[in-house]
Amino acid sequence: MKVTRRTANVVLVILAGVFALGVAVSVFAAKHIPSGFSGGDGRSREHAVIIRYAGDYELSVEREYDYISSIFGARDKDWAFIGQRITQSNGKFYDEVTIKMTFSREIFTIYFDITEPYTALQRHLTNND
Repeated sequence: MKVTRRTANVVLVILAGVFALGVAVSVFAAKHIPSGFSGGDGRSREHAVIIRYAGDYELSVEREYDYISSIFGARDKDWAFIGQRITQSNGKFYDEVTIKMTFSREIFTIYFDITEPYTALQRHLTNND
């Protein structure tokens, strides 16, 4: 069987995408939580990664990107930022960060429970009015 260059390239792209998706899915499936983080693995609100207030709201947000990079690789190399939004459910605040994998083009939303830093920021803003 003769394999053309185009066919070989298509196969390589598919394999790269399957590998990248497999790595991301297996991390969620294994419930791997990097050192220094608590809660769930971030695959849903019910499994949100808990972000603790570190005395600085911006530092708390920075921890979210540290988590994403520890799971999905380097930003702008292995994945790209798509969007972010804060939601509220059952008295908790969540930061939902959506990313797109570079090779597989798969889109993931990672959920962070930001109740502690968010309420600290709200208290600070209220006290400074």
